[in-house]
Amino acid sequence: MSNPSHWPAKATKKQQPWLVIGLAVLLVCVVAGYKLYSSIIPMSAQYLAEKIPQSIYQQIGEHGLKSMDESTFSASELSADKKQEISELFSSVVEKLQLEPASYQLEFRSWEETANAFALPGGTIILTDVLVEKMQNNEQLTAIILHEVGHIEQNHNMQNMIRTSLFYITLSVIFGDLSLVADLLIEASVMGVNLSYSRAFENEADAFSASSMRTLYGDVSALKQAMELLHEDSGQEDSEQENSWLSTHPGLAERLQTISAFD
Repeated sequence: MSNPSHWPAKATKKQQPWLVIGLAVLLVCVVAGYKLYSSIIPMSAQYLAEKIPQSIYQQIGEHGLKSMDESTFSASELSADKKQEISELFSSVVEKLQLEPASYQLEFRSWEETANAFALPGGTIILTDVLVEKMQNNEQLTAIILHEVGHIEQNHNMQNMIRTSLFYITLSVIFGDLSLVADLLIEASVMGVNLSYSRAFENEADAFSASSMRTLYGDVSALKQAMELLHEDSGQEDSEQENSWLSTHPGLAERLQTISAFD
């Protein structure tokens, strides 16, 4: 008769191969998940975004602006002269950079004490009154606007929404909850006031603004000044700047480093 004291050891030895297999499967899932999130989904999003008709961009942008008007924004209190001045400035910038005028619309909105700017699908750029008032000159305001133009020119907005949709759809399929797919697509298509992009997107938009500012004015000093003004005025650390233009962007030091390449 076998000694009972040996039974646990035998059981443990039999379990070891399954433990190794389980850990290996877990490792493969982690690596595959990272690859999916960091490479496959971004590449797919870029491809799909390029295939979407412009009419769809327009519809999503209009729906997003309507949604924010109903829930967040109020009518701009800037004077008609100020709006006209900025609109003419923007038209001049678009012309000098040889961009397509019909692809852009400039909108003004009031959002309590929030300094922010948004780029919506379809080419609409929204400036809040507080952001306009914080800029000390037209060059600084132009730099901020060009950052948003960079998002539009490089199709970041749609790519970002598709990335989000693909990621959550994948999770829904994996966990078998397909009923969430439709809701997730609808939610991703609604432009919210907490819109944020990846660091790569933000750095690309900063680089576009810096390059354009160098073309227009010969240097990038106004872009640096604009960022420093918004940073200093917040009186908070970057991680605490909720609802501000800086809250959805990389830290000031990182952004200044990106822009310095265009000095």
